[in-house]
Amino acid sequence: MKKVAYMCQDVSSLGSFLQTLLNAQQIATSCKFDNLSVATGKSHAWVLARYSEEDQAIKHVYNIIQMNVTGKLPTQEGIARTASGSTTQLSIDPIIVSFLTGAARSEWIHRQLMQREEEFTELKPVTVKICSWNVGAVQGPVPASQLRQWLGNEEDCDLFSVGLQEVVKLNTNALMVKESSSESRAWLDAISSTIGVPDKYIVLVSRQYVGIYHFLAARRELVVKGVIRDVQCKAAGCGILGQFGNKGAISIRATVYNTAICFVCSHLAAGKTQVGRRNFDQMEISRRTIFSNSTRGLVYQPHSNYSPETATIKSDLHQQSSSSLSSNDGLTGPDGSNYSEYYSSDVPATIEGHDIIFWFGDLNYRIEVARQRALELIQSGSLEELYNLDQLFQQRMEGNAFLGYKEARPNFLPTYKYDVGTDEYDTSEKQRAPAWCDRILWNCKRGSCKQECYSRHELTASDHRPVSAKFNLEVTRVLTDKLSHVAEQVSRSLDHMDNQCTPNAELDIKSINFYDVRYRCAQKQSATLRNMGQVFVHYRFILDFLKEDSAKKWLAIEPRYGLLMPGESRSIVFKVRVGDEAARVLRGIKQELQETIVLQVEGGNTLFVTITAQCLSTAYGRGIDELVTHRYPIRYSGLHADGKSGKVMPLPKEIWRLAGAIFERGLKDDNIFLKYGEPKEVFEIRECIDTGAPFADHLAPASFAAALIQLLRSLPSPVIPAEIRVECVKHHQSKDKCFSLLSQMPPVNLAVLVYLVSLLRELFKHREENKLSPETLALIFSAVLMYPETVDLSVDDPSSEREVMTISDEIEPRADLTKEQAILLHLLRNDM
Repeated sequence: MKKVAYMCQDVSSLGSFLQTLLNAQQIATSCKFDNLSVATGKSHAWVLARYSEEDQAIKHVYNIIQMNVTGKLPTQEGIARTASGSTTQLSIDPIIVSFLTGAARSEWIHRQLMQREEEFTELKPVTVKICSWNVGAVQGPVPASQLRQWLGNEEDCDLFSVGLQEVVKLNTNALMVKESSSESRAWLDAISSTIGVPDKYIVLVSRQYVGIYHFLAARRELVVKGVIRDVQCKAAGCGILGQFGNKGAISIRATVYNTAICFVCSHLAAGKTQVGRRNFDQMEISRRTIFSNSTRGLVYQPHSNYSPETATIKSDLHQQSSSSLSSNDGLTGPDGSNYSEYYSSDVPATIEGHDIIFWFGDLNYRIEVARQRALELIQSGSLEELYNLDQLFQQRMEGNAFLGYKEARPNFLPTYKYDVGTDEYDTSEKQRAPAWCDRILWNCKRGSCKQECYSRHELTASDHRPVSAKFNLEVTRVLTDKLSHVAEQVSRSLDHMDNQCTPNAELDIKSINFYDVRYRCAQKQSATLRNMGQVFVHYRFILDFLKEDSAKKWLAIEPRYGLLMPGESRSIVFKVRVGDEAARVLRGIKQELQETIVLQVEGGNTLFVTITAQCLSTAYGRGIDELVTHRYPIRYSGLHADGKSGKVMPLPKEIWRLAGAIFERGLKDDNIFLKYGEPKEVFEIRECIDTGAPFADHLAPASFAAALIQLLRSLPSPVIPAEIRVECVKHHQSKDKCFSLLSQMPPVNLAVLVYLVSLLRELFKHREENKLSPETLALIFSAVLMYPETVDLSVDDPSSEREVMTISDEIEPRADLTKEQAILLHLLRNDM
């Protein structure tokens, strides 16, 4: 006990908690071990998978520069050793080479065409109706007469977007809902019947994501004529741990004529004090919603045989409409060049990449005023004064959220919170102040967007009132014959300059050093790239990807490639960010990452830039077996001759400190593991863990919980080894068998598991205050304590500067999830 007290001197008040741990360890040691057969499994692959794949285009750029430098062609999959292992055989698809060598040229021509867009486009009118309602898990859709009052009879609307929130009760079972439920299908039928599907409108998308439901329909004539194409739908969760779908958004995008429009139906974090969290969720939804480019040029198929779950539509009309928009008539120049590639019809990758965006739903922003004062302002009709106190209005004016978005001032009463079935604002015990939680915003970057009306509707089935808005748009339609003429002029002017002299570019630095780089904290430095020649310059930055031990994911360069005109210069940003994978290669006193970057000018000179990052040691990304060997805080362990003692500690002091802080501060904290810690506080806690500094009093329990989850997720191997997890899943119904298998873990892993389980039991003792159930805790910790070795938990995206928990937002109902929950429930409800 003396050694234990020394190791966790800052949590010495744990008392009986530590004794419980030691008793549990003795019980585990006394268990008899059974032999295990090694097996593999993927029960948590869907939860712990990477957020996004590495950019395939960048891989091909690597291949091309390597071909130019070595004279050898890489394989299409990268570098592959021959059977003898002595040489590298290289080959590449010539189509890829052709695409990339012309990418910078196309990008410049595209920019010039955008500047002259008025010469080859015309504006077409399009009307849009947006409807949003938090239905509060009402049992089935409201009667048709009430639904018609809200949705209206908008025969003149071209696009109809309806968003619902809380279509199901937001409990643990709701997290398993991925795309459809009986509730969403009932709403689909009711909405379709009200607006006139399929006679007047065609359903493009009907999608549910946990409690959010999003419906998009288009006027039948537009779909049949091929005006609408490239319809896609993506969901992003930002609820529990910042990822689950109890809060989040469903985004639907479509190309109308040649204008990209995105509809975002979201449900953000609740609570008057959660302004910062709502702002963060909005930015995270924007960042993490990624659309595919695979549907370029496809026209959405008109309605004939409709499947609500997948929005799959089959009809012979598709052949007629597809040909009308996918053809390139008029885009071919006299020399056979196809100018359609320069006026790109690619699907924008992100929400903010669209020309027009509608963002609506239960945004949950409240009014910074006491309930009684709010009621007085409502009764006196002082809505303008009340709106000036609205959190969303204030955050937009301060530039903290929804940058570039507009909203008409509501001329209607706040939509939340009512006693269900009445016109009375909340008379429950909480007495919530009225608020405009339900909002409709828009952001028009191209064309025009004018709001015709913004209304609320008196449907009383929920504690929210529904809202709607109608917009008149002017969208762009390309006149292909005029585009061909302008593109030919631009292309010929570029060809004239291309024949004058050899490209030459200079970078104003030869090396960049980053100092004191901390885990998951991005640093930036800039350099100036200047075209010193008389012709345009195609340039590319290439990482040395052949270096086997290279940390591929700690360095980002923006932009990686482009084009400069004579005398033109641009700023190049070099960004470093050490995530889990990079942290794992940092060992010993020398905490340094280094890469040599090749800057290649096509047909011209080649430059080399050395990037060095001096990193601060961190416990994150290191294994349990290594952490227990460090006597001092990890940041200073290399400065002491006896920094790594010969004796192994029973537990990593880092896990001990975090769990101890939760024990001291958070046992009674409401839903401590269902909240998301403030990023600044999580960073401060990580610094305390790495330096040994005491925790400040202002740090919230939820931030300690987030830091603990983050540490467990950064481990190179899970606390419960993969082979033991597989066997436990097979025998999940047998408590004794699971305990016997878990007892065979390495002693340090077993100690960590017992310690964490003991903490969870202490939390459960205070379930009346913290509202945590064993099922909820098992769901969360099954994602970080056990997973197959094939799953890579790190999400080392150096272009990201945000704190993110990396549980996937694509939650799928899998049998192993229930089984692994059962294993943890055995541990939470019984002694080992």
